[in-house]
Parts: sequence; C-alpha cells; structure tokens
Amino acid sequence: MKSFRPILLLAVISTVFCMTAGCFANYGKIRMASGDHNATIMELEEN
Repeated sequence: MKSFRPILLLAVISTVFCMTAGCFANYGKIRMASGDHNATIMELEEN
C-alpha cells in the first residue's frame, strides 16, 4: 500500500488545484459579466 500513497497524494493535490483554479476562473467571469470595472488580469495585460 505504501507505493500507492504518493500517487494518491498527487491525485488529491491536483484535484484541489483544479477546483481552486476553476473557482478563480468562474469568479473572473462573474466579475466581467456583472460589469465590475476594477482592474482584472486581462485589463492589466492589455495596458
């Protein structure tokens, strides 16, 4: 069972990372859709 532990840990970390990245992406879309004109990452890249 010890050989499966690093794989399981990596899977958990990648799952949490994907969920977190997805939440940030959705938050950015909601801000853009709601007309929030504060500086977003896209606006900072354009300027």
